[in-house]
Amino acid sequence: WATSNLNEAKYRNGDSIPHVTDTLEWASLTTGAWTYYNDDSSFGPLYGRLYNWYALADPRGICPEGWHVATTTDWDSLVAKFGGPAIAASHLKATNGWELPNVASDNASGFSALPSGNRKDNGIYNGLGLSGPFWTSTEQDSLQALARFMNRSHNEVGKKAGDKRNGLACRCVKNDWLTLN
Repeated sequence: WATSNLNEAKYRNGDSIPHVTDTLEWASLTTGAWTYYNDDSSFGPLYGRLYNWYALADPRGICPEGWHVATTTDWDSLVAKFGGPAIAASHLKATNGWELPNVASDNASGFSALPSGNRKDNGIYNGLGLSGPFWTSTEQDSLQALARFMNRSHNEVGKKAGDKRNGLACRCVKNDWLTLN
């Protein structure tokens, strides 16, 4: 697993991923795009970029060669390895960067999950310092895809479907990681 959130502005083939700051434009997208939290590039080095799901599903690929966007199966394996959904976040969350209280985080996994917040499908930002949602590459239906999330106040790694227009963080995984673990 990558130990930081994706912070890439180009697809693997070199094509640019559109940087969309306009709220109305973001809300109407059905193609790949990214933004920084609150349109502030100073958040990029620590939290990475927020991508809509369409950017992650683009066949040009968003992760480096030999890597892929984490699937639900990848997340299930990672969460199981660190105690299951009820407690895994305590081992996946970074020990700093979260607003207090950051319940019992030890980052024993080295995953270093940070509270990057999100950009909702309506273009509004929320959750910086409070929640760390991550897209999976797994599609729920034509409008939604599956995401994993952690927040500062508990140790659960949640799973839910979200609107594909939401802007969330992304983690890449080496293609052979499941066979190595």
